[in-house]
Amino acid sequence: MPIKPVHNKFQPTEDQRRYVETMAGMGLRLEDISKIFGIHIQTVRRAFRKELETGHSKANLKVAESLFQNATKHNNVTAQIFWLKTRAKWVMPKQEIEAVVTITDELAESTDAELIERAKRLTREITALAARTGLDRGDAEGEGGQESTPDVSSLH
Repeated sequence: MPIKPVHNKFQPTEDQRRYVETMAGMGLRLEDISKIFGIHIQTVRRAFRKELETGHSKANLKVAESLFQNATKHNNVTAQIFWLKTRAKWVMPKQEIEAVVTITDELAESTDAELIERAKRLTREITALAARTGLDRGDAEGEGGQESTPDVSSLH
């Protein structure tokens, strides 16, 4: 008569279930969870199916609750703006950046290569300013979320 292998069926405790739910909510990979418990991936899937399915949603709920509390009870302006932008589809009004360039003798006497280099430097400065003021995010209506940087490559 052949000998059958003994399979010990893993029975998780409530503490293990909460732990796996937390790990899943934090984005740990299934492979990592199985290593932590020292069990096969299939066993993790079987024993913790519910926790693996709900962990991410419960973690998002906790973060949303915390954000909401910070925005409403603690008057955290950053949390308030984030909430309004993401949940209420709030859009910051478009700000205009006006750049005025005065042609001086120095510019008039510059070589093409010097002017191209100066144009590139000014483009970098304007892009940095736009990033600091939020204009590079396409927040304004009709921009489609595309970042816009002047193309000076054709100046060569």
